[in-house]
Amino acid sequence: MRVRLDKRKNKIYNTLHFSTRSLESFNYFYDLFYINKIKVIPNSIDKLLTKLGLAQWIMDDGSFKSGLTLQTNAYTIK
Repeated sequence: MRVRLDKRKNKIYNTLHFSTRSLESFNYFYDLFYINKIKVIPNSIDKLLTKLGLAQWIMDDGSFKSGLTLQTNAYTIK
């Protein structure tokens, strides 16, 4: 737990801070989704994204107004 004072608002915030470890086995996915440090959607996305994975994406970073929207802000059309 950390306590932080926001001097702009003179308000105290309690935060939970943690660190994770990196495993070399995740490099496979990094290499799929980053080319020259630029985030890309791999051509094999249809094989990587399962029904469960799509459901989690929708629940985590999707929205529904007049239709389903999946957030892909970090990507360009190209």
